[in-house]
Amino acid sequence: MKEKSIVLNMMQGEPGDILEKGRYYAVKKQLDGLIHADYCNSSQEDAALKLTLTALDPHAEFIIHVQRQEPYKLRANAAGIFESRFLVPAGRRIDIDEEKKETK
Repeated sequence: MKEKSIVLNMMQGEPGDILEKGRYYAVKKQLDGLIHADYCNSSQEDAALKLTLTALDPHAEFIIHVQRQEPYKLRANAAGIFESRFLVPAGRRIDIDEEKKETK
């Protein structure tokens, strides 16, 4: 099984910038400043994705959506670090979107 590891500091870049892009993945800081990452596993075997994002807002929440599965949420820790490993089935795509925090 192949594994892709992506480590990025979210302080870099301006809203609207693509922070990193490869053949099968991209991480973008959207115009609203929220993060969007996607990875497409076009191979015939399952793949592992390790994603580490630093310098986020503490406890930032992300919605994870793997194609043909129910979405679920994960949260960055109190230090503003989001780190997780994902199994991306063969021929499927994963999208990771930072969820906008509600202002009180």
